[in-house]
Amino acid sequence: MKIVTIALAFVVSFSSSVVAQDFAKGLAAHEAGDYETALEEWEPLAEAGKASAQFNLALIYRNGRGVDQDYTKAAKLYRQAADQGNTGAQCNLAVMYMFGEGVPKSYEEAVKLYKQAADLGDAQAQYNLGVMHWRGEHVSKDYHEAARLYQQAAEQGYPDAQSNLALMYEIGQAVPKSYKIAAKLHRQAADQGFGPAQYSLGVMYEMGWGVSQDNVMAHKWFNVGVTNENILSGKRRDMIAEEMTSEDLRKAHVMAAECVESGYNNCGY
Repeated sequence: MKIVTIALAFVVSFSSSVVAQDFAKGLAAHEAGDYETALEEWEPLAEAGKASAQFNLALIYRNGRGVDQDYTKAAKLYRQAADQGNTGAQCNLAVMYMFGEGVPKSYEEAVKLYKQAADLGDAQAQYNLGVMHWRGEHVSKDYHEAARLYQQAAEQGYPDAQSNLALMYEIGQAVPKSYKIAAKLHRQAADQGFGPAQYSLGVMYEMGWGVSQDNVMAHKWFNVGVTNENILSGKRRDMIAEEMTSEDLRKAHVMAAECVESGYNNCGY
């Protein structure tokens, strides 16, 4: 189970149309690789206390886009935005505290920031805290708390959380054991292109866990998982193929292609 690190998100929430236009100009410049103009547009906004501008400037300095990489300045800008409740800044600053980038390394401060963002409903923070509680890293090992946080993030459509929560339902870890719920959660994540969930869903169809046993569907999901660089999917697909007829294999390949080409909107039953 991984912890998501630096988020590259851009958020604008200004009431002034003039300010919003300045921000939009900076965003357009940034996307075009014109970091000098982006800085010119965002620095005055950041100095005026606009959290979104502070957040985006922090990204520029954190990643050294058109400027010398400066963790200290990035951390300062993230802090300014984080103190205004910007959850992206809270999450990214938490990462910097975990690695000691521009700030003294402090897992305690990182956890504090993640909790602030999680309490404000940030799915990434909820997921990361869930992973930490599941592992018992820098917080108490608490499967129930992990499941609670995964659930919150899963309800917002966060695929990593959906998949991790599904695994907990598979074995009944801090939640009632339910292959049916696990399959549903894996499917939600698989439909977003999440390779590990596509593999897990394939296994569930192969074994008939929470779904009707169906080698065609299993092969299809393994094949889809391969397109998302899931190594286990390829190995399992090849194994199950030995037990399938040529017609079933043809059908599975067609279904996998339709699933991927539709952006996971047409992935069968």
